Amino acid sequence: MKKTTDKLKKIVLAFCCSISLVSATTVNTAAAENSDVMNAYVGNEKLLDTELNLDELKKGSGSSYKGTAWLNDELSSKIVVTTNQEVHDVEVTANDFTNQAGKVLAKENIEIKWLKEVEAKEGRNAAGKVKKYPDVIHKGGKKDIAANDVQFAWVTIKVPETTAPGIYKGTLKVSAAELEKPFELQYTIEVLNLKQPAAEATEIQVWQHPFSVANYYLGLGEKATGGITNEVRNDFYFTEEHFNLMRDSMKEYVSIGGHDAVANIVEEAWNHQSYYNDLSMVKWTKKKDGTWEFNYDWYDKWINFMIECGVLDPANGIGQIKCYSIVPWNNQIAYFDEAKGKTVKESHEPGSAEWKAMWQPFLEDFLKHSKEMGWFEIT
Repeated sequence: MKKTTDKLKKIVLAFCCSISLVSATTVNTAAAENSDVMNAYVGNEKLLDTELNLDELKKGSGSSYKGTAWLNDELSSKIVVTTNQEVHDVEVTANDFTNQAGKVLAKENIEIKWLKEVEAKEGRNAAGKVKKYPDVIHKGGKKDIAANDVQFAWVTIKVPETTAPGIYKGTLKVSAAELEKPFELQYTIEVLNLKQPAAEATEIQVWQHPFSVANYYLGLGEKATGGITNEVRNDFYFTEEHFNLMRDSMKEYVSIGGHDAVANIVEEAWNHQSYYNDLSMVKWTKKKDGTWEFNYDWYDKWINFMIECGVLDPANGIGQIKCYSIVPWNNQIAYFDEAKGKTVKESHEPGSAEWKAMWQPFLEDFLKHSKEMGWFEIT
C-alpha cells in the first residue's frame, strides 16, 4: 500500500512521505540576499496551502528534505515560492543524487512540475464558497510569477528497482532572472534494500469524474444543467477529444493497480455537491404512452474507453463497474418527459410503488443491456 500511496499523487493531490525541515547555511545566505525579491523553500506536501495563506507562507523556511524509499518506489515533495516583486523565468532544477559509494540516482528520475489552481467549493454542499486550490500537477519549465504571489512546484523522485541501497544526497535549485544566486535546497534520500510489490499485488480505486474534466477544459462554471439538455457541451462529452484529456491518467491509474470504473446512471447523484455538474451517462426518457426508454450511448462509450485503457477487462473478469446510484441524494430522478416536452424531477421513497414504477423498468433494461455487452458479471 505504501507504493500505492506514493504513486497516487500523480493522479490526485495525495499526502505521502515524511519530510524533515532543517536549516542549511548555503540556503540561508541565498535567502538573505534574495529576500527583497522572493523566497523559496521546502514546504509540507501534506498540506494544501493556498494563496489565502500568503502572509504565513512568506515567513516560511526550510532548506532541506529527508525521505525514505523502497526500490521501485516514488517520493513526493513540495517547493513553495513566494514573491515580493514580479519575477521572471522562475525554474526549479535538480542535479544527480549520489551516495558515499559513488552510486548515482540520476536527475532524469526527478520530475519537477508547477501546480495549477482549480476552482472548487469549500464545504460539503452546493452552498459552499468557491475558492482556488493548487491541485493540478501541470507542467515544468520556467514560469513568471506576479508580485505578492505564491506558487508551488511538485517534485516526484522515482527510485528505480536497480538503484543500489544507501543514502543519496543532491540539490534542487530555484532560480529566477532577478536573482544573482539561486536558492539551493538540500535533499537526502535513504534507499532501503526492500522492493515494492508489483502493481497487481494491490488494488486501488480512484473515482473518475469525466464531466468535471470536460467542463474544466471547456471553461464552464458551477451551475448545474438541471437534467437532460441539448447544450453544445453535450457534443463534446465522450468524444475522442474528451478521452484524450483523460487517457494518460487512466493508464497511470492502471499502472498502480486501478481496476474500478465509476459510472453515473442518474443525474446529479450527489445533488450537485461539487463545482461541476455530474450528469447521467444513461438518458432516461418517459414516452408519451407512459413507457420508458433508456439511451446508453454515453455509458457505452465510457465503459469501452475504460476497457481500452486497461482499467476493465470483462472477458477475463477483471475490474468492477460501479454505478451511482439507485439511492441518489434526496432519492431524486431526472428524466425527459415527452408528453410535457421538458425535464422532470421526481423524488420517491425507496420501496414505494412510485419508486418501483421508475426503477423496475430501468433495472430490467439495464441488466439486459449489460448482459448483451458482456459486462454484467463485473457490474
